[in-house]
Amino acid sequence: MTTLTKTMPNASYTSARPAYDSEFDRAERQRTWNALSQLQNLSVGWNGNMDAPKPGALEAAGNALFIFMQRMRENGYRWITPNITADENGNVVLEWWKHTRKITLYIGDRLPIEALKVWGKDIDNQMEDITLETSDDFITLWKWLQSDR
Repeated sequence: MTTLTKTMPNASYTSARPAYDSEFDRAERQRTWNALSQLQNLSVGWNGNMDAPKPGALEAAGNALFIFMQRMRENGYRWITPNITADENGNVVLEWWKHTRKITLYIGDRLPIEALKVWGKDIDNQMEDITLETSDDFITLWKWLQSDR
């Protein structure tokens, strides 16, 4: 289990090259780093009244992604590039879907990472707010996303 922190040595989203490079899907990982790097080019008002991504949120997202990639490999999962964007508050937003299931992570310049777990359209009964404190919390969410029940 890795506690999620704002800073992590050698985990920059622009230069991270995990040691397991030969065992991992380089193309998916590279797509992820490229998408995250593209957020640096957004400015205030990029999509109406949206804030530009906060530098601290970009750094925190890069660090979290590095840890998530590493933990997924350790747990035997293949990395899948999420949809990566920014929200109106300058947070980095990561989303993965599988059928009717979706997980959305909101990464700001301060921890913890907030997440939304969705399995239907009913906001009262088919959605759950979650706080990610550790990388194990992410793996638990990922197992749920990939499960058939």
